[in-house]
Amino acid sequence: MNKQVRYFLMIIALALVSFVITNVMGTADKKRNNQVDGVKLIVQASKDQRKPIVRTYKKSVYDGLSTLEVAKIYEEISGKREGDLPCIDLLEDPKVYFSFKKEDQAVQAQDIHLEVLAKNYNSRGEDKAQKIKGQLEKVNDTTYAFQSRRFTTQYEKYFMEELVFKLSYHIDGVEYFSTFICLQSNAPDGTDFSKNEELAQPKEADK
Repeated sequence: MNKQVRYFLMIIALALVSFVITNVMGTADKKRNNQVDGVKLIVQASKDQRKPIVRTYKKSVYDGLSTLEVAKIYEEISGKREGDLPCIDLLEDPKVYFSFKKEDQAVQAQDIHLEVLAKNYNSRGEDKAQKIKGQLEKVNDTTYAFQSRRFTTQYEKYFMEELVFKLSYHIDGVEYFSTFICLQSNAPDGTDFSKNEELAQPKEADK
């Protein structure tokens, strides 16, 4: 085997390894959460041990991004494969917990505003994503909780929604913006969605 063939095969092998790492193994832990000025949003979704992919910016920087740049952020926080995102368990712990750190120290945030964009994975075409103004419950001085629920029409026995979280907040007088995605479902662990059942009558969103 000559050098050119070996070199070509090596390039193919490296490309294959890169593809597997990027698309099969999911997002690495060290790439799941960035920080700006040492500020980082910490998220615990329900009882799921997986961490969401969080992206934080100075609010002024985020507001200046183009539509294409915002779309790329959404693509990034959507994960690389099935199972890359945490899922809120609406049966056992329907909450998402937020805390804030600066230079790895827990800090208080002020003027926190939360918006949630909910999309049904089993929509019937005419359904639109629902925009919700999130209400936060203070757990302690540095931790908050968001009580989730079903935000869209339910057509099947088991449903799944995608929730895009958008938070703006101030730390030390500077306004920041963080965004991430969680899934949520009413399906018990181990549910086979291929055996899902259509409801005789669709259920409107929970109030």
